[in-house]
Amino acid sequence: MKKWSTRIAVLLVITLLGSFLVGCKKKEETPAGNQESVTKDNGSKDGSTAADSSNKTEKKEYRMYTMFNAVPGTEVPDDNRMLVKLKEFTGAWAKVSWLTGQTAEERIGVMIAGGDYPDFITGSTGTPALVEAGALIAIDEYWDKYPNIKSYLSEEDWNRVREKDGHIYLIPQFGIIQGKDMATYHWDEAFWIQKDVLIWDNFPKIRTMDQYFDLIARYMEAHPTTEDGQETVGFSMSTDDWRYFGVENPPLFLSGYPKRRSLHCRPGDSNGDRLQYHSGG
Repeated sequence: MKKWSTRIAVLLVITLLGSFLVGCKKKEETPAGNQESVTKDNGSKDGSTAADSSNKTEKKEYRMYTMFNAVPGTEVPDDNRMLVKLKEFTGAWAKVSWLTGQTAEERIGVMIAGGDYPDFITGSTGTPALVEAGALIAIDEYWDKYPNIKSYLSEEDWNRVREKDGHIYLIPQFGIIQGKDMATYHWDEAFWIQKDVLIWDNFPKIRTMDQYFDLIARYMEAHPTTEDGQETVGFSMSTDDWRYFGVENPPLFLSGYPKRRSLHCRPGDSNGDRLQYHSGG
């Protein structure tokens, strides 16, 4: 496909306002490049398929989009039951592919070089390159036609993801709660502590980073090795490739920013210590 067109706006409607497309059907003469036809045979009671008023053949067509996530993942089959239900509910579906054998920057670079993009993309750390290459369509140029998309975030929150050119090219995916958060399990970033360590210190109340690392230091001093003789590791993080967000995201969240930039601390310049951000996934 060439440069993204207004179909991104349609896809956003599918994502956020799926009920708008319920029951939509395309004419048969419409090109079938991105369409899938499903035929439903309403046979008569005796099982015959005679073409009469009681034995109509209903043809329903679903619009197909492509989506790429620049992080490792697992593709689901087209007949996945949840995918099928979403397709029936919205009248459209997305063929989703994931990053394999390359970094996000490498894969995005190939897309930019060839000018070949999916309909929808999560660029991860390759997002700045997509914006710079002009590969993305500014969402804010279209959302006046889709007020529910525009009202998805407040103006203040949208401004947090506005680029230097004044436009918005992405929708934050994480940390967005509409209404009341009903989650019963924490799946997001956190600084975890082993239950054995809490038991050892009689379940202390930890409210600050200093308290957190003080507990770890005291535990390591009391337990320099594990039961099998290995050196005790007090603190570790998975920071391989894109997983570095586990280090970068918490300061952003604490500063009131959404998950879209990386945080770097650059001390000692002429203006004193400063926090420096650059676009990320």
